[in-house]
Amino acid sequence: MDYLNFDSNLQESARGAVDIAKEFFPEVECKWGDAGIDDIIQDASINAVLVVLAAQFQAYLYSLSM
Repeated sequence: MDYLNFDSNLQESARGAVDIAKEFFPEVECKWGDAGIDDIIQDASINAVLVVLAAQFQAYLYSLSM
């Protein structure tokens, strides 16, 4: 499996989900990678974080552990 292509597909899917979520929560935004984690950790105004892993990515991670 090509990880970079896989990652790109996940980001595209996540952005689509964010577009839907913004209908109800306009301030929702995406954060990616180490820089995104650093932004979240440093921002005291963030009350909650939701980390969502697509089922395909979970299967990919599981395959790496075998």
